Amino acid sequence: MQPGDSWKQSCSGTSTSISGTAVSSGRYTYVGPATLTVGGHKVATYHFRQHRTLSGSQTGTQDSELWFAHDGLPVRNERKISVDSGSIVGTITYTERASFALASLTPHT
Repeated sequence: MQPGDSWKQSCSGTSTSISGTAVSSGRYTYVGPATLTVGGHKVATYHFRQHRTLSGSQTGTQDSELWFAHDGLPVRNERKISVDSGSIVGTITYTERASFALASLTPHT
C-alpha cells in the first residue's frame, strides 16, 4: 500500500422494523504508517480513513479514522455517524461520536 491508495466497498441489509433495503457504500483510503503508544509501548500501525454514505431505507453518513497494527489488531478507531430512519412518529435520527483505543498489548481473560 502507498499513502493515498483507496478503494470502494459497499454492503446492504434489511431490518425487521424498517421496510426496504439499506445500502452502505463508500471509500477507504490508506493515509499512511503511524506509530501509536499502547500501554507505554510503541506500536507501528496502518492508518486508514473511511467515508460511507447510507441510502435506501436509511440515509446518512459515517466517517471513521482507523489504525491497525501490522498483524491486523485494531489499535484505535474514531467515528462519527448520523443515520435517518422512518418511524411511526416520523423521521428519527441516530447520531454517534465515539472512539476506542487499545489500552494494553497483554490479553486479559
